[in-house]
Amino acid sequence: MPRFDTLDSIDWASLRHAYGAASDIPAHLRNLTDPDQTVRLKALSALHSSLAHQGSVYPASLAAIPFLLELVADPDQSDRGDILEIVRFIAQGQSWHDSHQTLLQLVGID
Repeated sequence: MPRFDTLDSIDWASLRHAYGAASDIPAHLRNLTDPDQTVRLKALSALHSSLAHQGSVYPASLAAIPFLLELVADPDQSDRGDILEIVRFIAQGQSWHDSHQTLLQLVGID
């Protein structure tokens, strides 16, 4: 079972994700250890959409990686593949500006 030793030492409210302040990230990470699959699936969805939204990554995305990897390392974690997918999307992500550069150019914003 992951211990998340340093999870609460991070000032998540000062970090940003796709929807604003990342103060919700610790709860989503903890919910990935819930025995209820519905709770875990909601957490997976929330983490994916907020940390790797449409190819964009954010400061909170980087801060979440050690905890996501801690979950993946847990042999009892039934959602390891899905969590690794989030890590992969973060690793392949770009800044919001880089992800949307083509769109910005289309509307005349450089």
